[in-house]
Amino acid sequence: MKRRFFGAGIVMILLLFFGLTACGSDSKEESGENNNSNNQNNSNNTVELGNEDITLVSDTYVEATASTYLAKQALEEIGYNVEVTDVDLGPMFASIADGSGDASLSAWLPTTHSGYWDEYGDDIEEIGTVIDEAPLGLVVPSYMDNIESIEDIAENKDNIAEELDYTITGVGAGTGQMQITESDVMPEYGLEDWDLIESSDAGMTSALGDAIENKEPIVVTLWYPHWAFQKWDLKLLDDPKNIHGDPDAIKTIAREGLEEDSPAAYQILSQFHIEIEDNEAVMMDLEKDVDPDEAAQNYLDENPELMEEWLEGVK
Repeated sequence: MKRRFFGAGIVMILLLFFGLTACGSDSKEESGENNNSNNQNNSNNTVELGNEDITLVSDTYVEATASTYLAKQALEEIGYNVEVTDVDLGPMFASIADGSGDASLSAWLPTTHSGYWDEYGDDIEEIGTVIDEAPLGLVVPSYMDNIESIEDIAENKDNIAEELDYTITGVGAGTGQMQITESDVMPEYGLEDWDLIESSDAGMTSALGDAIENKEPIVVTLWYPHWAFQKWDLKLLDDPKNIHGDPDAIKTIAREGLEEDSPAAYQILSQFHIEIEDNEAVMMDLEKDVDPDEAAQNYLDENPELMEEWLEGVK
């Protein structure tokens, strides 16, 4: 009798042992399946860096510098080595087209830089929008009360032509705005007797600042975004004939093949977007001679949500 109970006990122990072993095996298999599933999900959510050396090409105007260094911070955040090259507009488009530069965040399209786009656009990809609308035109200090439109200048209201000595203060000759002002705006508004003075961004804002300090009249070529609108009370003159056209968008352009070579950089640049106020805030630091990297980092420290948006799906 004792042997029968003893034998039955052994059988029960063996059955229990094999049952636990089977459960452990199933659990391990289940765990392995879950781990594989998690690894696949993580893999699907990871965008490869690819080539880690990126060259951003910027024109020499301050709003381009602000956007470029903000993007530089985002690219460096995930491990890219970023070089910024400052050139004039023609070389900027040419370098993206020939592949010596990877991307630029300062293409004003479809109007202002249309000449450069016509020349180089077949070899360039338009991959994102930095700023949705960037108006430009002729600008005066707000204390010029009776000058509200370009027609007021053409009609010589308040003898403005004599006061200004028939001059409009511009920026660099190669800019799209200067070309449009000289070839389209001035002829259409009957300003053929006026001179458009070539200068630079720094030269134009210096002349503007001097005039404002002395409360003198001045007309300049200017655009949004620009730190001058943060520093002084200015007004963009109405353009009743709409010669400047609807406001351009500021676009991100890239060389062909960037998406394949540096996928994460391509994704970040394609979703890089800011408001005019963001750009002008960084520009205010730049105007005070703050280092561009420091100016961009200072702004991102105060607005970390921007970095999160640019890195969405990447980090």
